[in-house]
Amino acid sequence: TVDGSKCGPAKIRPEQMTPEVWDYVFFKDAPAPKTDIPMETLKKFRQEFEYWYPLDLRVSGKDLVPNHLTYFMYNHVAMWPKDQTKWPKGVRSNGHLLLNAEKMSKSTGNFLTLHESVELFSADGMRFALADAGDTVEDANFAVETAKSSILRLFTQVEWIKEILGSEDSLRSGPADLFMDQVFDSAMNRFIQLAEESYSKMLFRDALKYGFFELQTARDQYRDMATATGAGMHRDVIRRFIEVQALLLTPICPHVCEHIWELLGKTGSIMHASWPVAGPVDELKMVSAGYLRDTIHDFHQ
Repeated sequence: TVDGSKCGPAKIRPEQMTPEVWDYVFFKDAPAPKTDIPMETLKKFRQEFEYWYPLDLRVSGKDLVPNHLTYFMYNHVAMWPKDQTKWPKGVRSNGHLLLNAEKMSKSTGNFLTLHESVELFSADGMRFALADAGDTVEDANFAVETAKSSILRLFTQVEWIKEILGSEDSLRSGPADLFMDQVFDSAMNRFIQLAEESYSKMLFRDALKYGFFELQTARDQYRDMATATGAGMHRDVIRRFIEVQALLLTPICPHVCEHIWELLGKTGSIMHASWPVAGPVDELKMVSAGYLRDTIHDFHQ
């Protein structure tokens, strides 16, 4: 128990945890302590500690930067002054969460619990809106309208996927070597790279931007070009788009992406799937495609 009134699985009493025992657990060069605790148990303690250290990331509010988070780092350096492998690898500070651009307050009624939010917007709808709320030390804004629109966006995307997979025999097959195929393929490769970079920096709004919004725009441009030329979309290219987007969006909307994974006929959970591999990005073709779109737009004016 927490107060030490009852022994745990190792059958150790509080008085047995002497400073020498703690030193053995925390410091690799500490000698074996004089104790009646079995050495095998002490080794398990040390192994458990070594498993969890170093601390990869400490996440907390920006108000704790001048106190808790600062001394958090001081304490680790004081404990292990010559062993930097035990020092924290990273600290992530975030702002507070606003609701509809106002401070949350029960007294004013501007308040939502996690349970209420999931009931209102679903788990993935809420996660989508939270990712879109912001990532820096500036206060993030959870907007109800964004949460509502996220549900519609996800629903619309799932319905489009069902429709396209149900009629994929009508899509173009054979070599995917048309100009528009190559442009869309390059766009997917670019957004895989940008989304991965954003996730690694914990910039979830940017990850959502590249993994969903920008990728959707690239899909729409591909569809428009395929319709305008009469060539139609390529089955393999579209299938790759659906798979890539599902994988890029999984950290934010895991339940919807799991459903999409099943629609694709994939075996196993998307949680066990590998991150998509980005191929080469043909910058010349992408710039050329952008020039064509701008020119067509000017002609329409």
